[in-house]
Amino acid sequence: MDTDIQNKEQTILIAAEEEFLLYGYDGAKTMSIAKRAGVTHAMLHYYYRTKLNLFNKILEEKMTILLSSFMNPFMNNDLPLIERILKGAEAHFDFLSKNPRLPRFVVNEIITKPEMLDLIKSRLQTFYQYMLPSLQYEIDEQVKSGKIHKIDFLNLIVDIVSLNVFPFIVLPILEPLIDKHYKEKQAFFEARKAENIKTIKMRLLLNQ
Repeated sequence: MDTDIQNKEQTILIAAEEEFLLYGYDGAKTMSIAKRAGVTHAMLHYYYRTKLNLFNKILEEKMTILLSSFMNPFMNNDLPLIERILKGAEAHFDFLSKNPRLPRFVVNEIITKPEMLDLIKSRLQTFYQYMLPSLQYEIDEQVKSGKIHKIDFLNLIVDIVSLNVFPFIVLPILEPLIDKHYKEKQAFFEARKAENIKTIKMRLLLNQ
């Protein structure tokens, strides 16, 4: 694909992402996206046709990056199981810290447009079908050898996601406290990540 075309498409996607995160799907306007991207409305329509196409493209990309960052460490068999789980949790948090408005956006859009769930569910099928059983087997073997607490891997994933996502869901409420106590959000994010990793570690290891 021509580099200029790729650049224009990426510029439009970045502008659309900003618009969607600020105003939600219903509140976002294609005219505003075009203006933000520095292109004509006709050019935006030429590349993506509809607002829904833009929205789906962005959501697909974010889901792919999120799941890859989360799952790739889990599947790195060169590392011990506990290290893989903790690295996966860290990668998940790092993705969220780079996209802090995304969790609230996704929750809001799912509430207002339940059909969004279909895309999210489809992206999770690989995890459900292939990764979860193999990782549960590894955990069960570690339990048998007396190395970790017994835990259902799906519940562990829910624990990790809950710990990581919640601060970003309530970020607008926390911001005055963060500004006063940490001075900047990144310092809070690093402290929160460390606390989450410590909590997950304590849940898994027998001697923590």
